[in-house]
Amino acid sequence: MSATEPGGRVRVPRFGHGSRVPGWDTAVDLTKDPATIPDPATTPVPAQLRERIVQAMAKYPDRRSAAIPALHAAQEEHGWCSPEAIDQVAAVMRVTPVFALVLCRSPPNIRQSCPELFWAAASRITLAASSTANEC
Repeated sequence: MSATEPGGRVRVPRFGHGSRVPGWDTAVDLTKDPATIPDPATTPVPAQLRERIVQAMAKYPDRRSAAIPALHAAQEEHGWCSPEAIDQVAAVMRVTPVFALVLCRSPPNIRQSCPELFWAAASRITLAASSTANEC
């Protein structure tokens, strides 16, 4: 049961440093290697995808603003935003893959899983449910 303050307000638990968010005051580990941008010379990118990303970047004053259209182009090219597709987008845009990955998770219409794998898993679940139903 949650503790309440006078007046019926719910008391919000706080951490030792006074914040409700854990770890905000933890220092960055500077011993780790920084994130790297994939090398465009060694990252194979389909020519059509590269062209669409470059066109999208040309529309904005800051090239990073084209990340969502670039991810959509990669999804249309590959059918989903695989790790390889995210690396391709990052290589052309000259950003870290994490930058593209974070944006990939926010719009609901960018898929990070293969649709064929999803439907295969759904089919197995349906078959298992129907075989269990027949046993009852």
